[in-house]
This record gives sequence, structure tokens and C-alpha cells, in this order.
Amino acid sequence: MNSKYLRRIQRRILLRVIYGYRTISYDSVYAISGFPPIDITILHNIAFRENLSASSISNYDCILSPFFLPHPSERNAINIIQFSDQSTDDFPVICYTDGSKIDGRVSFAFVVFKSGVEYDNFQFRIRDECTVFVAELLCLNFAVKWITEQNSVISEYLICTDSLSCFDSLKCISSSNNIIVEIQKQLKSLKDKNISIDFAFVHGHTSVLGNERADWLAKAAAKRKIYINIPKSFYKITK
Repeated sequence: MNSKYLRRIQRRILLRVIYGYRTISYDSVYAISGFPPIDITILHNIAFRENLSASSISNYDCILSPFFLPHPSERNAINIIQFSDQSTDDFPVICYTDGSKIDGRVSFAFVVFKSGVEYDNFQFRIRDECTVFVAELLCLNFAVKWITEQNSVISEYLICTDSLSCFDSLKCISSSNNIIVEIQKQLKSLKDKNISIDFAFVHGHTSVLGNERADWLAKAAAKRKIYINIPKSFYKITK
């Protein structure tokens, strides 16, 4: 793939979109327009199937038996902060998550911003019988899992979502929901490594770039034909 050629063409198009001068650098065009380099987008689309196959959750059960629930000391409830432009400046890495149901199709996506610039994004579609709450919860789980897999010196992360119901559920460290349990266990493991994740509520459709981007990606994922296969016990989970 000729990345330089593709970026050259994309730059010409984006210059018209942002009404920019021809002397503007490539990085500036991407930052102003909010669009990532096209070659990165292509690679993400190619890797979509691999992400799906590597992210199977078919071994989950909806509700864990009390005999298998971890002790509350092994779980961390989420820490919620007030979202603002000033608060986001305190975090070098911010993940925006969103779940969507459009035309009967359910999906979710999260996008990662580093220093205000889009760094990575992931899209997933799940079975149409699932609720949006399930999509939102799974998205938070995948975002936390992404952070656990990073080999970085960064110790502070922020995850933003527009789902208050997920926040209410994640505050409870006695929940028997398997997804909630896994998120809380991952948070505890990260805390033991001196890595903290804060959460913030972002109102939907308020022109927050990361939130709008996650919303667009989630809706785009709903148009795909491939989905993650999950147990029927998850289909109708609500708060």
C-alpha cells in the first residue's frame, strides 16, 4: 500500500473541507479536520476481522454464581470526575466509548485520543437482540482491557461515556454481572500497578469531538455484517 500517495490525495480533499492553505502541514490538516490518515483507517478496516476473532466473549455467563464471585477487596468501583475542557487537559490519554442501536442493529465503538489527537479506534457489532446497555457495558470493558494491554509509562487514563446507567452499575462492587465483575477486577489490577483510570460522563451530541467520533464509529459498525457472538443470557440485560 502506497501510504504517501494515499495521504497526498486525502490532504487535497481535506484542504477543501477545512478551507485551508496549501502550505498547511499534513499533521495540521488531520488535526483540524478531525480525520485520521487514510492509510491508518484502511489498516483498521483490515484488522477488523482479527479484532472480532480475538475478542470472543462467548465464555461469559450473564450472572456469576455467588460461589465464583471475587471478594469485594479484589474489585475496584469506578472513580467518576466532572467532565470539562480543563479536566481533559490533565490526562494524556482519553478513551471515548459509545453503544448504538440503529435500524435494529446493535454495535459499539471506542476511540483513543493522545494529546488531543486521535490515536486508535475499535468497532464491534453484537447480536441484534442485545440491548444498548449491553453494548455500552461491553464497550467500557473493551476500553479498560485495551489500557491493561498497553506497555506505556502513562499512569493516568480517562474513559468518557454518555451512559449513566453503566456508571450506576459499576459503582456497585457486589454486582454478580460478569462484565461488571471483570471491569472491576481489571481496575483493581491496574491500581496495584499504580495505574489509575478515571471515568467521566459526557452528554451525547454536545459537540465533544471524541464523543461524536465514538458515536459515528458505533453507528458505522452497525452497518457491518460481522458480529461478536455472545450468550443468549446477555441479550436483554438492562440496568
